[in-house]
Amino acid sequence: MNLKKSAFVVDDDPVFADSISLHLQKSGFEVKCFSSGVRALGKLCSTLDLIVLDYDLGEQQSGLQYLRKFKNLIPNVPILFLSNQDDGNSASQALGFGASFYIEKNSAFLDKLPGAIDYLDSEKQSGFTNWLKSFRKSIFSFYNF
Repeated sequence: MNLKKSAFVVDDDPVFADSISLHLQKSGFEVKCFSSGVRALGKLCSTLDLIVLDYDLGEQQSGLQYLRKFKNLIPNVPILFLSNQDDGNSASQALGFGASFYIEKNSAFLDKLPGAIDYLDSEKQSGFTNWLKSFRKSIFSFYNF
C-alpha cells in the first residue's frame, strides 16, 4: 500500500519545477511535473493532495484560468499559486479564485516553500477532519441517532 502523498507541479520552467519537486519529495510527496496546464488537467484525480501552479505557463491561458478549472473539478485539493508578478493584483486574484496559498517567485521563494508546503499539508488534514465531523453530524441527524 502506498501511503505517500501526491502532488502536481505545473510550471513551464524546468529549473523551477525540479526545485519545487525536490522540496515536495523531502516533505514526503510523490510528485508529477507538468509543463502545461492542459497536461495537468488531463491527469487530475481526486486523490491528489496538493497542486503547485505557476501563473505564467507560456500558454494561451494563464495559471489563473487553470486555477479556476482545477478548483471546479477538485475543490478540496489545496493549490499553492506561484507568480513572478509583484503587483499584488495576481495574488489577490489567485486567492479570490481559490488558491490556498500564494508565493511570489523571487530570490526568497525557495526559502518560503517548505513552510508553505507544511502549512497546506496540515490544512488539508484539518480540512478533512472538519469535513468528516460535518458528514458524521449530518448522517446522525438524518437517521435521528
